[in-house]
Amino acid sequence: DSTDVTVVPEVHLAVSNDTIACYGSSVQLKATGALLYNWTPVTGLTRNNIPDPVTTPTEDITYQVTGTNDAMCPASAPLSVKISVKPVPEVNAGKDQTVAAGDVVKLMASGSPDIVEWKWSPDDYLDNASSPYVTAAVRKPITYSITGTNQYGCRKSDVVNIDLVYNTDALFIPNTFSPNGDGQNDIFYPRGRGVSFIKSFRIFNRWGQEVFHREHINIDDIGAGWNGTFKGRPQAADVYIYFLEAYCDTNEFFQLKGNVTLLR
Repeated sequence: DSTDVTVVPEVHLAVSNDTIACYGSSVQLKATGALLYNWTPVTGLTRNNIPDPVTTPTEDITYQVTGTNDAMCPASAPLSVKISVKPVPEVNAGKDQTVAAGDVVKLMASGSPDIVEWKWSPDDYLDNASSPYVTAAVRKPITYSITGTNQYGCRKSDVVNIDLVYNTDALFIPNTFSPNGDGQNDIFYPRGRGVSFIKSFRIFNRWGQEVFHREHINIDDIGAGWNGTFKGRPQAADVYIYFLEAYCDTNEFFQLKGNVTLLR
């Protein structure tokens, strides 16, 4: 007579290292070296009979796993994985703000004392994206996110919305200029803040003749201003009319009309 004998390979069980989990986050356990596994306790596990279950623990917990290569063979000695659950920091980005275009915004985030690192995103217009207290010369409506990280690497984020309104009082256009070459007030040009770009800047004499025309220029650009000449000839001391078309940082279109006196 005869019989068949099956030799089952020896189990060489290994598990992942002890680890830290931030409260509310998931951790994947991992065991190798066997065909069949059994994890205990089953608390928080997606499955307890696979090599790599996922758990979302709410408190410190130690899992044990045993393995075998055949259900008829005894399981190996258990191995353990400890998960330490760490708190997530508290973060508050501050209240949403509506400010005048061109103004500097102050952002003041706050959070729990365990925070060791701050990060604003995006970092557009910010003076220091790694500080909870920043100033931002915003040029468009924007949403900032602030993330606080504690000593365990646990993170929490919050957002603050910045909306803009435009007030033409932020734009300054002189009512006189004197292009006499003394280096003071020689050029007539629009100044101010909160303006994305100037679509057109036109100047006419008292007879309606256009003596100056510029398009798509920036605010505060002295190089794009009028030097008091037309076709290379100095214009007479007189009152001139200007028209300005522009877009503010809120993308609103506006027009301005006024007078400027050329002094000789």
